[in-house]
Amino acid sequence: MSQNIITTSVVGITDIGLVRSNNEDCLLISDPYTGQYLSEDYQNNYPVEYNRLLVAVSDGMGGAEGGEIASKLTTYMMQSELPRLPRRLSPQSRLSAAIEEANTIVREERKADSRLHAMGATITAVLIEQDVAYIAEVGDSRAYIMRNGRLKQLTTDQTMIQVMLDSGMITPQAAANSANRNILLQSIGGQEYLQVAVNAIELKRDDLLLLCSDGLSGKISTEDMTDIINSGESLNVVAREMVELAKERGGEDNISVILVRLTGEGLKPHSQETLSRAIKILSRFDPEQEAQPKAKLLARSATFEDWVQAAVVDYYAHTQEQRDALETLTEFGDYLVCRRGDTLTVSLEPMSDTIYCLVSGCYRLEVETLDKRKQTIAIVIAPTDKRADEEIQMTMGIEKGLGVLWVKRQFFIGSVGFFGENITTATLWCEDEENVLLQVPQRIYLAMGNTLGDRFLTAIRYS
Repeated sequence: MSQNIITTSVVGITDIGLVRSNNEDCLLISDPYTGQYLSEDYQNNYPVEYNRLLVAVSDGMGGAEGGEIASKLTTYMMQSELPRLPRRLSPQSRLSAAIEEANTIVREERKADSRLHAMGATITAVLIEQDVAYIAEVGDSRAYIMRNGRLKQLTTDQTMIQVMLDSGMITPQAAANSANRNILLQSIGGQEYLQVAVNAIELKRDDLLLLCSDGLSGKISTEDMTDIINSGESLNVVAREMVELAKERGGEDNISVILVRLTGEGLKPHSQETLSRAIKILSRFDPEQEAQPKAKLLARSATFEDWVQAAVVDYYAHTQEQRDALETLTEFGDYLVCRRGDTLTVSLEPMSDTIYCLVSGCYRLEVETLDKRKQTIAIVIAPTDKRADEEIQMTMGIEKGLGVLWVKRQFFIGSVGFFGENITTATLWCEDEENVLLQVPQRIYLAMGNTLGDRFLTAIRYS
């Protein structure tokens, strides 16, 4: 078992600085599955399959009281929302949904109290599941990774100055001294809709993650951070040294830092792959694009009526006795409302422990093979969807008859293992603005099968 263990050490520090009268920064260190708050000097040892952690830094703005409220609300919503969301939804989808909910709550508070009309906050959050870190950002709080003695920024500041730097309109030297360097292009509570930027990186043995507010990154360069980390001191000492150096250089702002060190045999050793190639961009912030509204990500217990609306009951229950028997079941799975770009995992096992019943929406079934190639193998839609295949293909920009791609109408997505042994993962991508599914554990569809018979079970087993 020791060969499968990941040891995670976490230290978090937030400091008022030398000028501010209160601290508008807020840290979060928690268990993303239970919502339990963890201490700011925390260590655990988990087998890789159970390894998980949520850390976040939020920097409030909009006046002393408003900024403090905004950052606390933002981190609280992150801590409380993630455990509520189904874990079969991708980490990216869950992080984005939690941040969007925080944005909604902060905006509601702004409207409810005129004293808070200008409040907002940044959020940079890292969700670790098994050996992968997912990094989500709104604003300009930063995340870095240290690997092989090199420190690389994982986030991109969502500021006017960063846009000017990227376009070559201003030099790094001029940007560092610009009075406009802190103008944010989006923030929690600052606008109705967000573009949440999310990256992912596979963690390697002895990686170190660093999250901080601009009270630290605005005073300490990447080179300074690298030197302090490479000094070989404990995480506590490293964090304290960084905070003290920021204060020595003025300390005009609140200063916050979280350090996460991961080691153990459960992580692969470092490879020759560069950090730039290791970082996967899952979603971007594009300052030239207007953020679009999204359906609210919803998860609740399903009801018998949900199965009726999906047309499953009428299709499989051929007698009133069968229908009555189904209605007496105490569980019907979970009812999910997902958005465009949300993803769910699909089993490779012949008899999946979880299946999805498609209620509405269009879905793209994508697999990854042993040689790391990703391929779309099917476009699937609910049987109740009245759109023609050609309309679906045109909407998604699919060429008719392209390879193994087809449009398939069915109730269920179960296993995709029968497509071949070289498939390593399978993902169901939601392609409509609002996609409704029923997520059904094996015990429930077996109970339904006892009433509906082999025709129902066979449809699932070979879907």
